[in-house]
Amino acid sequence: MEYALLMSARQLAFDSIRSCTARMISALNNRRNQKASVYRLPPEVLMIIFQFTECSSANPLRPLRKRAPLNVAAVSRRWRQVVLNTPGLWTRIDIMMPWLTQNFLERSKEAPLTIEVNAEELNAWASSGDGENEETHPAQSRLSRYIDFLKLTAPRWISMELRGVLAFDVVQAFSFPLPHLEVLRIIKGGDTLTSESYPLPNALFRGSAPCLRDLHLNATPISLKSPIFAGLTSLHLEKNTYHTCTIGRFIRVLAACPDLEDLVLISTRFTQSNPAHSSTPSTSPPLVLPHLQHIVLRGMAACVPKSILDSTSVPSSAVLDIDTLISSWDDAAMPANLPNASRVRSLSIGADREIEGSYRIAGKVSEGSAAILKVGYTVGSPLFFMGARVPNVLRHLGRGHSFSSLESLMFTGLERTPVDVSIFAEVVGNLPSITTLVLQSCPSSYLDALVISSRYNLCPGLRTLRLVRIPAYDSLLRLVESRARNHEGDAGGCLDALEVMDYRRDYVHTPMFTELERLVALKRTGFFTWD
Repeated sequence: MEYALLMSARQLAFDSIRSCTARMISALNNRRNQKASVYRLPPEVLMIIFQFTECSSANPLRPLRKRAPLNVAAVSRRWRQVVLNTPGLWTRIDIMMPWLTQNFLERSKEAPLTIEVNAEELNAWASSGDGENEETHPAQSRLSRYIDFLKLTAPRWISMELRGVLAFDVVQAFSFPLPHLEVLRIIKGGDTLTSESYPLPNALFRGSAPCLRDLHLNATPISLKSPIFAGLTSLHLEKNTYHTCTIGRFIRVLAACPDLEDLVLISTRFTQSNPAHSSTPSTSPPLVLPHLQHIVLRGMAACVPKSILDSTSVPSSAVLDIDTLISSWDDAAMPANLPNASRVRSLSIGADREIEGSYRIAGKVSEGSAAILKVGYTVGSPLFFMGARVPNVLRHLGRGHSFSSLESLMFTGLERTPVDVSIFAEVVGNLPSITTLVLQSCPSSYLDALVISSRYNLCPGLRTLRLVRIPAYDSLLRLVESRARNHEGDAGGCLDALEVMDYRRDYVHTPMFTELERLVALKRTGFFTWD
């Protein structure tokens, strides 16, 4: 009995000493922390700083950005108090243990939530025992069971991203309204759901997502008749096939989004998307989309972007990126409506070295700026390039398009897939305003077409000619003589400068360059032996 009392007294003494020591150490740490400038920051400033907290590679236990508030809360008592009173730090909800999810939901209070679901994490969650047993709800998918756990907070969801989940599971899991959802991204969904098997247009969210503005669907062909395709400012559809929706139905989707700013269509298929169907001229006035600034149309038949552009009217400030697939050059179609053509000052036309059988057209405001206009054509089989077939679509470049500000034109990479000289002459003839012409890796026959004669005077305002890696210059002197300024008042051009780069070694000592220097300001750099 006495021994037990002594042991109890000793334990009480130890606890008192430990408690006293802890308070003294805490007081010392507090006084030391007061000397640090970061510790003296008011809570309001710390709240702002913590919003930018990212993951740390040195912390393998909690590496995800969503776990950042847990990391910050472990630094000090004061930081923990700030973190626990900052709901915005707890608003990213992804796949995690239920008790941890509950902590995030409680600490986020009434702040808007961002929901992120990854299929791999979802499978790990279900197999770890954190989710309910699949035998309990055999008809429910894993996604449905997880979403049911969060369903009570649905009115607070403003953003949702689903990666790798099946499209059918999405429709099953989200059969309830999301009144405040603004962003929805479904990336690389499965192919089990097509537009035909989609039960009802109103099944997803019960047709109610009135605040949705940013919609991104990858391999998830939700019916275009769904009310979610209304009032959008950003629409991204990729790898979707719509067997029951025509391009006309998609135009009606655009009409329901008058404030649309970004439009991206990649490898998207519509029914009746063929040249014959799209060639019928429309009698209705074009759809005006005054806020559309970014248009990407790639990996589709040429009739799709043509139909969209011909049916809409967008600002000239829009950035346009088109890349179409064609089975032959007979299928190629140049859109008649290029809204930003009037802003293009520098235009480049050339073959794509990385993709055989393709041509690219790029327009820029200036040579050093990013392209505001991209038009590409890729032939399904490179065999079409082995004959006399050429991209006749280039003949129409400049016709009906107001390239009124164009100053510089460049042809590049046409040595292996050459554009016929007659097409080259027609393209240049359709663009009379150019003052700078660049020929890079092009046939020498193009030089003949530029010689001024009694019948032809292409590029009458040409002032600078740049030649890069041209195989032969037999007609160069004749070209320059016809275009150089004539001080005696005879007919001539206004060519001031000639740049010759990467020319053949056998032209190094030719007297041609001496004659050229007499006529114009000549700059030549780089020479080597060609095979």
